[in-house]
Amino acid sequence: MKRRLTCSVKYFCLGAFLIFLGSVLLCGLGFTVVLPHEATRDWPAVTCHVVNSIFSARICSCEHQERDVADTRQCLDSYPCLHIRVTYNVNTASGNQIGFNSTTIAANDITASNDKTSLEMHNLSQNQTITGSLYRSWADEFFKTRLWGYPGQTFPCYYDPEDVTQAILERTPMPQMIHAILWPSVFLVTGILIWFCLWIGCWEVDMEKYSQPSIDRSKGTKQHGIKLIVS
Repeated sequence: MKRRLTCSVKYFCLGAFLIFLGSVLLCGLGFTVVLPHEATRDWPAVTCHVVNSIFSARICSCEHQERDVADTRQCLDSYPCLHIRVTYNVNTASGNQIGFNSTTIAANDITASNDKTSLEMHNLSQNQTITGSLYRSWADEFFKTRLWGYPGQTFPCYYDPEDVTQAILERTPMPQMIHAILWPSVFLVTGILIWFCLWIGCWEVDMEKYSQPSIDRSKGTKQHGIKLIVS
């Protein structure tokens, strides 16, 4: 009985851990992978042509360039922003193509932020500027000269059909979104099944306990005494 209780406690803790892990992963990946995928899955692909690229000053945030330099001393998230000026053509409903001059940002390894709410648009004469944040400052030179910032280089990008001046470098792929939902769900369902099996086992133990017939010990002793007298 003690061994069975110890085993039940172990499975209970395992089920609780899987449920907790699955819930945390499902919530975290839902906000970081699933929501960006749903927000950008319908964005058409275009070819971006690099015009030039520059590094801005070390400011608190690439989305607030109007901050004074003195304010950056109190900012813990001070990273240089790599501004890449690109041009691309957008297909209109009539079938014509309109050229746009925009600025996009290389951020977080080789992709820009997939969440379009983190992008901010500024008006500069006839051009539209889209800015983001560069999170890996140690790879600035690599991004600028080899991947995204070399003048004349082309690479695929995606624009918002509702606001053609907003563009991103890469969308969240469908397999990544599926894995972000599948594996946390497997952990969550497995933990729930473990708890369900433990509940079934406890219910069966209780049923066996109450279904056992009661033994009348006084009656058994009397019958045993009669047998001794006869013999």
